[in-house]
Amino acid sequence: MSVDTIIQTGMAVASTAARYLPEPATTGVGLFRDMMNAAYKLGGGDKSAFEIGVSSEFSNLINLQLDAQRDMQQTTMVSNIERSKHESKMAALRNVRVS
Repeated sequence: MSVDTIIQTGMAVASTAARYLPEPATTGVGLFRDMMNAAYKLGGGDKSAFEIGVSSEFSNLINLQLDAQRDMQQTTMVSNIERSKHESKMAALRNVRVS
């Protein structure tokens, strides 16, 4: 398998990877969660008053950040492959010079 094939496969995998928005592991912590549950019960069980929507501007910024991270990962992958190729060639040259 050639290096170009590996690079193309890696880029294809990275471009088709599922995007997701990070979410907190828990919805609330300790006292804050208890206070929100109490307010929810007092409000008659209407959760829509407590939901916070993500603005389209913020969503666009998150998407830009995800794109930048994907590009950085691809660049790092290609850089690592090229460095490995260079180190392999240099090791062969060093062995020739010693002999």
